[in-house]
Amino acid sequence: MERTMSTRPTSPRPVAEQILWLRGREIETTPMHVLKLVYLCHGWCLGFTGEALINEPVEAWTYGPVVPTVYHLVLAREVSLFLAKLGSLALW
Repeated sequence: MERTMSTRPTSPRPVAEQILWLRGREIETTPMHVLKLVYLCHGWCLGFTGEALINEPVEAWTYGPVVPTVYHLVLAREVSLFLAKLGSLALW
């Protein structure tokens, strides 16, 4: 049986979460990794199927292409990880 992709673009959030889940198991993943991998997945989909993977625009930022929703998702993740580390430190 041949697998087919959905013809509807999806929100970039589940794409980013899947990347975080896959990479986070074995490789430390930075926010930049996630931003670029979502963009690459989107471009791969466009190139090979002619259809968009995500339903939000990609913006040109100083350090490369960014999907703003993904940026805010990984930024919130990094802040929560930082606060968790900070909370685990013995201050006294």
